[in-house]
Amino acid sequence: MISLERLSKATSAFQKALKLSPKCVPAVVGLARRYEQDGEVARAIKTLEEYVNKYNGEGSRRQRAAVSRARVEIVDILTEHREFEDAWKHLKQALLENPTNDIVLQTAEKLETSMRDLVDSNDGSERASGRYRARALNFDDDVPNDNEDNVADPF
Repeated sequence: MISLERLSKATSAFQKALKLSPKCVPAVVGLARRYEQDGEVARAIKTLEEYVNKYNGEGSRRQRAAVSRARVEIVDILTEHREFEDAWKHLKQALLENPTNDIVLQTAEKLETSMRDLVDSNDGSERASGRYRARALNFDDDVPNDNEDNVADPF
């Protein structure tokens, strides 16, 4: 097991790296993952969102890829914590900004699989799970929500 001292040093190293190079996506991802390891999921997400908000829209291809990487990390963390609705919102934005990025596309597949596994493991109705998948996978806002016909959402 890694000692608390080493974890603290890792956090400090990521923070120092970001001070020296604020656009360094591996440093922001590392810092966010450290926060997550400490149980500070909201802080991890906030750290990544701040990076995305600060550097989104910068013109270079490299920086767009870095922003996509940060968004993917948000999706991964949210997926690991079964926050699927928020994960899809971030993934949708990543797909809109960088629709051909392989990592973004792989993350979409991973999120879909995680959602399908959860739906399949629940006793929720097939009708409800199908409706949820339609909303999430197609980003279809026109699909009625489950409250409209009293079908329980398994999430």
